Amino acid sequence: MKKKGLEYYGDYYYCRKMNDYLREVKFRIGNTWQKDNSIFLRSLQIKDALTSYKWRNNPEVWKHTQNKPDKFITQDMETSWIKGVLKRKNEKRFAICYQGRYIGNIHLSNIHHTRESSAQVHIFIGEPECWGKGIGTTAINLIADYAFKKLKFCILYAAIDRKNAASLKAFEKAKFIYLFDMGNERHLMRVR
Repeated sequence: MKKKGLEYYGDYYYCRKMNDYLREVKFRIGNTWQKDNSIFLRSLQIKDALTSYKWRNNPEVWKHTQNKPDKFITQDMETSWIKGVLKRKNEKRFAICYQGRYIGNIHLSNIHHTRESSAQVHIFIGEPECWGKGIGTTAINLIADYAFKKLKFCILYAAIDRKNAASLKAFEKAKFIYLFDMGNERHLMRVR
């Protein structure tokens, strides 16, 4: 069965028109989207607080973000935070997994369901040893694939600290284009 450039194989759709970096993206109908067995997205879970609270206390992870923790974050605080964000109706939150291990978060926020549905993409890799491996670019492509194909969005955008060269490079490799600079942020967009 073929459908808009996708081929259906059991529970999976295979898309062959992504950039060279991905070559072949497969996303599962359900809660997991993956490039291959080494990098995939899954729904964020409350139990992820067991890992992510450690990232909240690492200043290197938050160096280029707008929302920096201003105090030590405990596991209970992180659990409460995750419970709260999972209830938000205008957000879709995912865990980034690499070789079966939870290593970061990516989410869609400011979701607008209009004729030209849009959302903002946010990402961070919490495990420093996973930086510079292309995982961010892959995760951005996977969430874009999910947003455009499953949610039928038309526009994705991001606002990134201009000093965060790695994040800018990841979004540009994921086919986001430059829109404008505002203050210390660079605004990028990708259209379906």
